[in-house]
Amino acid sequence: MKVSVIVPVYNVEAYLRKCLDSIVNQTYSDLEIILVNDGSTDNSLSILREYEKADNRIIIIDQPNGGQSKARNEALDIMTGDHICFVDSDDYLDTTTIKGVMDLIDAFGDADMIGFPFVRVHEDGTVYPSDHPITESFVKKYDIKTVKEIYYGISPWEVWGRIFKSSVFQNIRFPEGRVYEDTWIFPEIHSTVKSIGYSTSGKYYYLQRDGSTMRKPSLANFKMRMESERRFFDHLYLHTNPIISRTVLSREYHFILYLRSFGIPPGGTRYILKFILKGRFSRLVGAPMIWFLYRKSPRLIRKVCDKLCQIFGIKN
Repeated sequence: MKVSVIVPVYNVEAYLRKCLDSIVNQTYSDLEIILVNDGSTDNSLSILREYEKADNRIIIIDQPNGGQSKARNEALDIMTGDHICFVDSDDYLDTTTIKGVMDLIDAFGDADMIGFPFVRVHEDGTVYPSDHPITESFVKKYDIKTVKEIYYGISPWEVWGRIFKSSVFQNIRFPEGRVYEDTWIFPEIHSTVKSIGYSTSGKYYYLQRDGSTMRKPSLANFKMRMESERRFFDHLYLHTNPIISRTVLSREYHFILYLRSFGIPPGGTRYILKFILKGRFSRLVGAPMIWFLYRKSPRLIRKVCDKLCQIFGIKN
């Protein structure tokens, strides 16, 4: 079975060779490697051409800069593999990763989505292992309980760190013009998959670097991340249960602490407080309270936000 590996590339010449080496040297060789140069202005395209000459499995798409979503969508439109593996161009794989997943399929049967271990690695080489490793491989029928069980063992809302059956993306594309596009489409992915698995073999190395989208604290990016996360958790926890989920609120709290480590942009704190208040009220008392608080009483929301900022010593 062929695996299409999709890599969007934009100005990552310092990291690109390590990424590509980890893909072309996979111990599973039946690969279609689609590299999408998204208008890079550094030497990234030259590096891609160099690898293309050395490996006939490589296909290069060269397009004007349109963002990661457009780059991935272009690759999805031409891919021919039975399965799809997304890799970001500053990250890299253990060379046994794809074979581990395909061996799992041979042993237990195919699944629509199979995750595998990931670790965060800093530019200085420091590796931060997962706090919630999964110790046994499996393939199971998809249900919400199984998703929750493996939630902390894999990256919860990125498309990297797993291999999909290509049919999952038959009617799904990434939203262009948004960041955190992975999180945005996961409700559709979870609505599509019927079976889910996990392989303990191999590893995805997720690079933590200062120039990445994740670490750009603009208010626009901030809002898109919060909106995408709320959409994801609403689907994951509430589509079968309309009652307030403590898990959702707990995740939002920890997510805010996570964002604060990157620096919150001007206006971000008030936006977060309003966002969480809106979510909490929507789950407790429903849309009428939202209408009252946000349409009829904007001053009340501002007062609440100001008071919370004062209590927690936040000047933003």
